[in-house]
Amino acid sequence: MHCYSVFVALLSAQIVRALPQSQWKAVSGDEVVRAAVAFHQPKLAEAEALLMDISDPSSEKFGHYLELREVQDFFKPSEGSQRNVLRWLEDAGIDLSSVHLKKAAAVLEFSAPVKQLGKMLGAGVHIMHNDATGELRLEPTDHAVPSAIEDDVEFIALAPSQKTGKTKRSHAVKPVIDTLPPPYKLPVADDLRNCSESWTPSCIRKLYGVPLGTKAAKNNSMGLFGYGDPYQPADLNQFWAKHAPFIPKGTKPKVKSINGAVAEGEPVEGEELLDIEMSYPIVYPQTVTMFQTPYSNKGGIANDFLDAVDASYCKYDGGDDPDLDPTFPVFGGFQGPAMCGKYQVTNVVSISFAIDEQTLPRRYIQRQCHEWMKLALSGVSVLVASGDRGVQGATQCTVNPYDKKKEAFNSLFPGSCPYVTAVGATQVNFTGSRTNEVAVYDPKHNFYSGAYQRKAVASYLAANNPHYPKGTYNISGRAIPDVALLGANVTIVQDGKTTISGGTSAATPMFAAMINRINDERLLAGKKPIGFLNQILYQHPEVFTDQIARFRQAIECNKTLMTVLSRAAEMKLPNWYLAAGALTQTVWNVVTDRDPELGIDDYDLIYFDDADLSWEAEDAVIQAGKKIFADIPTEVEIRNQARVHLWYEKKFGKPCPQHRSSEASMTTWGTNTALIGVRLREDGEWDIFAPWGFSDMFRLTVRPNQMIMAEETYHKKVQRWIKLWPELKIMPWK
Repeated sequence: MHCYSVFVALLSAQIVRALPQSQWKAVSGDEVVRAAVAFHQPKLAEAEALLMDISDPSSEKFGHYLELREVQDFFKPSEGSQRNVLRWLEDAGIDLSSVHLKKAAAVLEFSAPVKQLGKMLGAGVHIMHNDATGELRLEPTDHAVPSAIEDDVEFIALAPSQKTGKTKRSHAVKPVIDTLPPPYKLPVADDLRNCSESWTPSCIRKLYGVPLGTKAAKNNSMGLFGYGDPYQPADLNQFWAKHAPFIPKGTKPKVKSINGAVAEGEPVEGEELLDIEMSYPIVYPQTVTMFQTPYSNKGGIANDFLDAVDASYCKYDGGDDPDLDPTFPVFGGFQGPAMCGKYQVTNVVSISFAIDEQTLPRRYIQRQCHEWMKLALSGVSVLVASGDRGVQGATQCTVNPYDKKKEAFNSLFPGSCPYVTAVGATQVNFTGSRTNEVAVYDPKHNFYSGAYQRKAVASYLAANNPHYPKGTYNISGRAIPDVALLGANVTIVQDGKTTISGGTSAATPMFAAMINRINDERLLAGKKPIGFLNQILYQHPEVFTDQIARFRQAIECNKTLMTVLSRAAEMKLPNWYLAAGALTQTVWNVVTDRDPELGIDDYDLIYFDDADLSWEAEDAVIQAGKKIFADIPTEVEIRNQARVHLWYEKKFGKPCPQHRSSEASMTTWGTNTALIGVRLREDGEWDIFAPWGFSDMFRLTVRPNQMIMAEETYHKKVQRWIKLWPELKIMPWK
């Protein structure tokens, strides 16, 4: 899967643990505590294999996602492991009446005095109490599991019910996005070249061929993950009025507040505002749901969200981490208890926040990654921003484990989990020059690459092996991003001002909104949501190739066209292009596996010279062209676009305004198939004018441009085309 090298804004900041070690003290041996035994999950491999099957579009089981009960069955402990742990507890003198097995969470809880629990876990293990928060934990946190149950148990910890007391909130470290530049002039979306410095919703729809939404399936609200960065409804209303007038004033997300988190208010960095303004113009009239969680500054991420949408996760593998996740009561004034299974998760969830993996315990990220797999098994598409600093994570590279003097790649979580779709960002410039695509390979240390991407990773490494020192990255690790799209210079309104922002945190909700639109269509057609995306993405990489590069590759298949293009450059005409149908028809032929020159009647060579509007001046150019193109078997028609208004009415029966450039002339041509022009620069690079983009061209879709063309002329053209290319989808005149 290709991605791009341009990353433009900081996604998130490194988050560090807020509580100093000195606040922890040993607990009295007579105090009774509640402990939790987290079982091994032997069916994890089986669950992953099932996920790969039901998310594979070539499989008969595609789309057969599981109900919650079926998902939980994959994670419950075996009966043999349960018997072994109960025997171990009974041998240790634990009152079995205090034991409670939570099958869905794969956890067994029991009560024991501190002194007795210490003996059970072995010498050197202590239970510590935090005076500031009232929390309890085992020290060391990576203590060994007793040998009697090591084949059955992943780890032993204090049960989440021990989370009591008040946690101090620190604002020393918080998520950060790029500083916003000053306001600018708004673009006209009819010409994508106007959009490069300020991508508005209309520009984005034009770029990716996304029509305005007209349908909204029930129970398909798009989900956004919020992380304590409120938004101002006034900014949304201003954005709708200026840049998405089809969205009514007052439109805002449905807020699902988790553990007292506030969604509306003064923005911290504007991240959630960016997410809303990127997604709503694509999904509307569908709604957006904000799952708002509190920003704790303790170092963890998203566990409280997962608790709120899956009750079993609250206790799964011992529950959330009291050191890294918010604890209740009381946090931020919320009295508790922590929400468990309160909300229904949406079919699509977009996450624009991330944390350096090196700041999180391995157990923490593995536990959460398993939950992302559970959501994938149930048909939820989770899209996560991959980060804007490549292999250095949110802050900087980490230490190479094999050589402390060298660096190693840093990973961002949760995008590094193989059961989510990591979204990268690209910068799209329509200055006329070719956009170069550069793939970024970011292999992760803690997770192996999913089966879906191993072929792509192997191909990439075969062609681009960097030969870094051992330990720099995990050659078998997860590679991200899975997909990339526009993330630079997107238009937003913040603090009442129109400005620009960007980054993978802009690209992610944008792509998630497109997936949500597809789900709308599927649901309305009686189908299920797409679910886990990665299998589909990696099986069809051709869909995600840079469209400019793909267009050029197709055009280069037409040898006659390339000859005309080369010789036209030698004529050095002012503001010239090889334009219109010959370009589009070449693409149609390549896409449908026909002769690249099939059906091409002529090659249109246009230029603009308003210094001399006489027929004699234009005819001199035409005669010179006849000599240059004398051996070309197909006619090369040369026309000065500065003179079109002088003869257009006589030929077509209606007047045409005088054009100001070749580009302005092309925007009036009758169909989207004609709105394309190419020329060679002196340095050999291509200038491409494509005001309607490339999406329709590759989709074999024909649309009328009613600026000056008559309806009768449009129908005559498409009747000829449909005979040669019956695969074409002809859009009606009205």
